Amino acid sequence: MNTNPLIEGRKADSARRRQRVIKAINVARRAGTAISVSGIARQAGVDRAFLYRHKDLLAQVHAAGAEPCGDDVGPVVSRASLQADLGSFVWIIGWTRGRCPRCGVRPGRWWLSSRNGWRCLATASGG
Repeated sequence: MNTNPLIEGRKADSARRRQRVIKAINVARRAGTAISVSGIARQAGVDRAFLYRHKDLLAQVHAAGAEPCGDDVGPVVSRASLQADLGSFVWIIGWTRGRCPRCGVRPGRWWLSSRNGWRCLATASGG
């Protein structure tokens, strides 16, 4: 056992910070708010570097952030599903910058059919 009071004080401070981080994660889970490293660090009153130095706490923050948010009302949405949707929309926007290959109509006249993919409203048979 170290008898150096500076080392013991630093260990005690680190333990108090760890407890504040764990409490902040639990509060954010119960509240259903979005969980991020910055948000948890801010709520716990610690630096982000503290979380990055303590890999177990960082893993808890990332695991809690990947869980679905909020109450049981409506569809369950996780950060991963939102990122997947965003990636799809970015691809769709990039793909629709051109014109319809059949009639040359700009993308504003197109619509998305869940069964047949993109269709052009300007042509009767679709795109």
